[in-house]
Amino acid sequence: MWHAEPTAGVIGRTRELTQVERLLRRRARVVTVTGPPGAGKSTVAAVAASRPGRDVYVERFRPSWEEIQDPEVVPHVVADALRTPDDCTLSRLEMLLDTLEGRSLLLVLHDCDHLIGGVTELVNAVVGHCREVDFLVSARQPLHVPGEQIVVLPPLAPAAALALFTAVARETAPPLPQTEHDQALVAEVCELLDRLPLAVELAARSLSDMSLEQLAELVRTRCLTLGAYLPLTNGRPLHHVTLANAISWSHELCTPPQRLLWARLSAFDGGFGTAEAVARCADELLPPATVADGAAQLLDRSLLLADRPGAGQARYRMPRTIRAYGATMLRYLGEAG
Repeated sequence: MWHAEPTAGVIGRTRELTQVERLLRRRARVVTVTGPPGAGKSTVAAVAASRPGRDVYVERFRPSWEEIQDPEVVPHVVADALRTPDDCTLSRLEMLLDTLEGRSLLLVLHDCDHLIGGVTELVNAVVGHCREVDFLVSARQPLHVPGEQIVVLPPLAPAAALALFTAVARETAPPLPQTEHDQALVAEVCELLDRLPLAVELAARSLSDMSLEQLAELVRTRCLTLGAYLPLTNGRPLHHVTLANAISWSHELCTPPQRLLWARLSAFDGGFGTAEAVARCADELLPPATVADGAAQLLDRSLLLADRPGAGQARYRMPRTIRAYGATMLRYLGEAG
C-alpha cells in the first residue's frame, strides 16, 4: 500500500498540517481533509497521523481501498486490518465494534471516495459506540457526519508552488537556470496548473525529458497529459500518478447529471453565479433546479471554488485543470461551440 511521502508534499501546507494536528490533539472525533484532485490530501493526513507526541493514540491503521468497489464491504476491510476474529453469530460490523470497544485508536482512511456511503455508515457506528476511537479521513468531499471537522486544502500560495517545483526539479533534472525569464516560466506553469501539488510535482518531474520552454508550452496546450510518460514511482495508486487520472477519478465518482453539468460549466471563462449557470446549462436533460443543486454538489466535491462577496450569493469558479477536463468531455458530447 502506498504511503504519501512527506518531504516535498508538505511544502506550503504548514498551516493546514498544524490545523489537522491541533484537531487531533483536541480529540476531534472525525477530521476530514478535503480538496480538489491533486491537492495533497493523503499526504497531509499521512504526515499528521505519523507525527510523534500524541500519546492518546496508541495505534494507527491505514486500510487500503483501491481494489474495493462495494460500500457494504467497508466494515470487513477495517475489521481485517484490525485482525478482528470471526463470529458467525454477529455481523462483521458488530464484531468490529466489539473489537474496538475500550481501545484508544486513530483510524486513518485514505482514497475511499468511491465508498463514501459505506465509510459514513462505519464512522457513525464507531463514533457512537467507541468513545476512544477517532477518524482521520482524506476525501474529495466531506462525510457530513455529526461533529465532523473539515480542513480544506486550497491551491498553494504562489511562493510555495514555486518552492515545491524547485525542490522536485532538483531531485529529477539538471539544475534549473535562474534567469528572470526562467523564473517567470516556472511561475506561469504553476499558475496554469492551479498551484496544485500533484500537478506542480508532475510538471517538475517532466523536466527530466524536456526543457522548461517545452514544459511551459505543454502546460499551455495539453496540461492533462502531464505525467503520462513518466515512470510509475513509490507504488502510488493510479489516480496519484497523472493529472488526467487524478481528475478522471473524480469524474467517475460523479452522477451522470453532475458530469454533464461539469462539462457545460467548463464553457465559462471566469466566474459565474447560479443564475448564469442556469441560463447557460439548463435544458430538458438538466432542469434549472438540477443545475442549481448540481453546482452546489460540484462545490462539495471540490470541483468548483466559491467566492462569497459580502453577503451576496456565491460566485463559482472552475479551476483550470478541472475546466480542461470538462472541455474535453464537452467536445466528446458534441456540445463544444
